[in-house]
Amino acid sequence: ELLESMPLLKRTFNVRDAGITGATGPVKVLVNDCGEVTTTHAWLPPVIKGSSANVASHPCGVAGNIAMDNGSNMVAAAAGLPQLYSHDGCGSDGPAQTAWTWGLSQGIDLGNCSWWNGNKGSIVFLDRFFDHTIRNFNVMMFKSTGNQGNTGTPYNTSPGNGFNMTNSGAYNDGDNVDWSDDAMAS
Repeated sequence: ELLESMPLLKRTFNVRDAGITGATGPVKVLVNDCGEVTTTHAWLPPVIKGSSANVASHPCGVAGNIAMDNGSNMVAAAAGLPQLYSHDGCGSDGPAQTAWTWGLSQGIDLGNCSWWNGNKGSIVFLDRFFDHTIRNFNVMMFKSTGNQGNTGTPYNTSPGNGFNMTNSGAYNDGDNVDWSDDAMAS
């Protein structure tokens, strides 16, 4: 399974050494992805599913990055969460709105979108939906950049083009002081 192949998460030991874990406060986290997170993996907290979609490897890997704890060397920064929320819903406007509406009804504090809808570099409806949701419901969204570097475009992807979400991704560094040869990784 994908969780078992993941290495120790870099720099999360600094957070854990400071005594901050998923058990530190009553935080509710949503994994919104293409498919559901498994409810049977021993390294994850109990998973509350919001759809009847099939379990998929990518949302399970995302859940592992957020909350896995195998008791030794594979411990995520938010290990100790009392539960994790999961809802299928990616790609187009409707499924993502359904997933986050469900998550908000569960009282989530933050969520993850590690998918994109095909739009690159400009703000579209889904970016605006998440801007509105984040501002008006006091939640936070963490979005993958889309990692479309090998497509010849370095742009971030929706729904991460709004003003209020946090994006992360990888880039290829030209290993010099000039940024012109750096590009988003694939």
